[in-house]
Amino acid sequence: MALCCTEATKVLKTEEIDRSEDLKKGVDNVKNIIQLALDKRLSMWEKYSLHHCFTVPQGFSLPKPEGPSGDSSFDINGIENPELASKLDFLRNKLSQVGKESAELNRELQALERQSMLSGCSVASLTEALELYHQLSVNDKFEGK
Repeated sequence: MALCCTEATKVLKTEEIDRSEDLKKGVDNVKNIIQLALDKRLSMWEKYSLHHCFTVPQGFSLPKPEGPSGDSSFDINGIENPELASKLDFLRNKLSQVGKESAELNRELQALERQSMLSGCSVASLTEALELYHQLSVNDKFEGK
């Protein structure tokens, strides 16, 4: 802060005039404005993170520890249900597979968007070249007569 004030007095050539207090106030005001803006943005980011990134989905609960037998059957209110556990495993596998397919489709979509953009640029270039050709041919016709 002191370095900033020293440099400011040199740049503004106010070394002979005692304006150091004014400069300090100005630098403090700028610092406060920047700090307030940062605090506001960080506060908004904190709220967003808490509400969207770190929320636990409704109905989510931690799985209960496996029984002493070590089998992975699903436990509902103390009742083991191997059929439900197998369905849950099937759904997890299906969800994983769908996630992979979704990622692959997103990659294909991005590639198609790039290809479309390049095609659009090519069409625009061809249209421009065709217009120039027509202009030149019209000019040639006028010059030939």
